[in-house]
Amino acid sequence: SDMEQAMQSKRAQCVELERRIKAYEATQVSLTSDNEALHKRVAQYEREQQQQQQQQQQVEGGRELEWVTREHALRREIDELSQRNKQLGVDNDELRSAQQRYQQQLDESEQKMEHIVHLNREWKAKAQQQQIERTEGEQAHAKL
Repeated sequence: SDMEQAMQSKRAQCVELERRIKAYEATQVSLTSDNEALHKRVAQYEREQQQQQQQQQQVEGGRELEWVTREHALRREIDELSQRNKQLGVDNDELRSAQQRYQQQLDESEQKMEHIVHLNREWKAKAQQQQIERTEGEQAHAKL
């Protein structure tokens, strides 16, 4: 009963770890997509900036500063998302490792439980055989 409860607990932990891994993977996919979109936005802003500079050779310093500021802000945002993406990858790897350890422990517990069940069956069979032999011996003794 204790082993069954322990196995159920391990199974619940494995299920929870798998759920968290899936959530991290979904977040990682989302962040990767956001990261790619931001790279595209930066490229678009750079193209727009080049077009603007070609069209107007004498752009006010404030407008140029605005583009540079926007570009820097986007680059910072990309860097932050990249860092979050990397951290989620590390967290995901750690969760997978923990899930594998729990799964291994669960497998070992199940093997031990199967061994105990096997030993219990053997013990019952021996006890039953001894009972049969004892009964036969008593009957033979009674006949004498």
